[in-house]
Amino acid sequence: MLRIRFLNVGDGDAILVEELSGDRAFRMLIDAGRESASAPFGSCAELLRRAGVSHLNRLVITHLHADHIGGVAEVLNAAAVDELISGYIPLNAGAQIPWDAGAGKAVRGMILCVNRWSADVARLRAQGGRCTELYASWRGVRLTPMLTADFLVPDVRALRLQRQVWNHMLEPRPVPGARKLRASRLRNPNSLRVRLHYAGRRIELPGDCYGSVWEDEAEPCDILKAPHHGDDKAVTGALLDRLRPAHAVISCSRTYQPAKNRPSAATIARLRRAGAQVWYTDAFDDKIAPPREWPWVDFAILDDGGVIPPGE
Repeated sequence: MLRIRFLNVGDGDAILVEELSGDRAFRMLIDAGRESASAPFGSCAELLRRAGVSHLNRLVITHLHADHIGGVAEVLNAAAVDELISGYIPLNAGAQIPWDAGAGKAVRGMILCVNRWSADVARLRAQGGRCTELYASWRGVRLTPMLTADFLVPDVRALRLQRQVWNHMLEPRPVPGARKLRASRLRNPNSLRVRLHYAGRRIELPGDCYGSVWEDEAEPCDILKAPHHGDDKAVTGALLDRLRPAHAVISCSRTYQPAKNRPSAATIARLRRAGAQVWYTDAFDDKIAPPREWPWVDFAILDDGGVIPPGE
């Protein structure tokens, strides 16, 4: 049986994938939410403890934004990690980019995230974990006898640019301001996408990769995590025409964020028109479905392909 738990970390992403077979368990965490999340049930690390998880076979980080990597340090305190998978592993992990108070907001935020990530990677290696850096999409990875995964890089050239910029900044070497800003702005659209295959079912976990980026290559799925916390860029009509998910999960806080328009009423409506049942990780009230307060949105996929939705 496969369990997929979309953890309630408020305004952030963290997804626990577990395959349980007899006394054997495979566990993979995709993203780790924010540092010390203010969600009702706490941070990603606290939710892992609540779920009885002290070991992760794999930790996957989709991209370097604080709402996806902020909780990594706490996770490394809570669980042993065998392997880290990411599109970027610093060449000199542990180094720090000098602070640049004169940079724009986007670049300053990127510096904070890259520095945090550099420290996290160094710490994981010190704990004995291995690191896998993706240079291109990695398809058909057999995680267990029944579970396979595709780790999809939207734009290899964009990833190469980010890797070069961040490694140079960590050395440190001079990097033109325009390239720094470009590397920062590519983080969401070039977010790593994870696609799982189990018992004939397909689960799409696209990080924050905007719907317009991959609408031409999508294939039907059973469960979709809406990208970018369900804002207006999360999905397009063309994407949903191809995906036709039975279920869609929006990882969001319980309070609508007008500055970011998330979750977006237009996105929620698009998902429902496509036939998806919409779920929220926190107790968001969309005035249609009653809000639920829970530590995670929990799906189970049986070995015969049957899907058990949350609450059943």
